Amino acid sequence: MQGNGNKVKEEITTLLGVQMASSPEQYLGLPMMVGRSKIWAFNTFIDRFRKGVEGWSLRYLSMGGKEVFIKSVLQATPIYAMQCFLFPKTLCNKLEIIMNKFWWANNKTLRGIRWSCWDTLYFLKYDGGMGFKNLFMFNKALLAKQVWRILVQPQCFLARVLKARYYPFTDVLNANVGSYPSFTRRSICNARELISDGMVWRVGSGKLANI
Repeated sequence: MQGNGNKVKEEITTLLGVQMASSPEQYLGLPMMVGRSKIWAFNTFIDRFRKGVEGWSLRYLSMGGKEVFIKSVLQATPIYAMQCFLFPKTLCNKLEIIMNKFWWANNKTLRGIRWSCWDTLYFLKYDGGMGFKNLFMFNKALLAKQVWRILVQPQCFLARVLKARYYPFTDVLNANVGSYPSFTRRSICNARELISDGMVWRVGSGKLANI
């Protein structure tokens, strides 16, 4: 909106029925702009994890209660953002440290012996773990679902926007990242190999076969 007068801004906000914001940083809990410091952009999730843990640490939860809280609350908190952005590994490690500390904490002293690291706890139960999530791999899996959605639903809004901007003459799997890509675009490209590595092309009717 730079270069426009206040009157023009007011007319636009009135026409669209929206409110004017001087410097919006977030929309629906997601950062509007993601700069060089990815951890800073998603720092709110560290605060939300810590506040959630602090609010429940003194409630004398059993190990079963802690398991439900971690799986249903903490690990579910970043799902929406993880479908749009690839979190840095450092950020995922910090979130996992918070969950691991909460898991082993003693309800009376809020401290405890960490008998196992998180890399073991995210194994399935019959493999000796607790079935907790590896957040970074879970993040990539959610982004891979977006890649699959773009492939099977080419008329959806996301697919049409990305195709028009980055790959008008090819598809999402074969396109280059593009010039000046958004962080969402780079995040989706980072998960493409999860789809392409396990994908087999079936000729079918032959309409799409280029001979």
